[in-house]
Amino acid sequence: MIDNGHCDQTCVNKQGSYKCACREGYDLFVENGQGGVFLQENESGNHPLDIVKFNKTCIPRSCPPLQPPENGDLLSISKKFTYPTVVQFQCNFGYQMMGPEFLQCLSDGMWNGTAPFCLPATCQGLKNNSSVGLFVSPENSTVAHGQNVSIVCTHQNRPAHSSPLSSFRECVFDPQPDGREYWLSGPVADCPLVDCGPPPMLAGAVYEGDHGNYK
Repeated sequence: MIDNGHCDQTCVNKQGSYKCACREGYDLFVENGQGGVFLQENESGNHPLDIVKFNKTCIPRSCPPLQPPENGDLLSISKKFTYPTVVQFQCNFGYQMMGPEFLQCLSDGMWNGTAPFCLPATCQGLKNNSSVGLFVSPENSTVAHGQNVSIVCTHQNRPAHSSPLSSFRECVFDPQPDGREYWLSGPVADCPLVDCGPPPMLAGAVYEGDHGNYK
């Protein structure tokens, strides 16, 4: 068949004739405007040199339109989505994505999932640890982005570290290697046991108690 019978993708030979066919995810163009595709000006769709030809041109199947999530964006300037388009979503700063970041338009004209939600960002909260005298406020399972958690060490022999972050942790945006984007800043909250080090060696002295630790 010369020039593939002017078929866009596949030419199927039949005795004394032929017909055009399309690969998976595409349909033959049989109606002007099909899938948002229109004949070019001054073209009939029946001439071999027409850009779009009836029963010969294959057009990709279209997926339903998508809208950007509330408090987020759909990273695409196109309003039309066809097979095998992949789109990406993004949440505004201070929001976390719940759902897939990417969606693909499949060969059946359907998306491979549903659009995500953008929810206010939170960090994993802290829990009280009475065994070491650690108390946090508020003791919630999550902490909103930008909010603080107060930390208090209540045992005399387990004071908090002397540092700017000794009394609180803030939920911040700081991507980590383990995939976390929002987390409570600073080291792990703890009330460490005071270590006075070994006592001085005195002639005739005998020491009792936990060696090296404050009593």
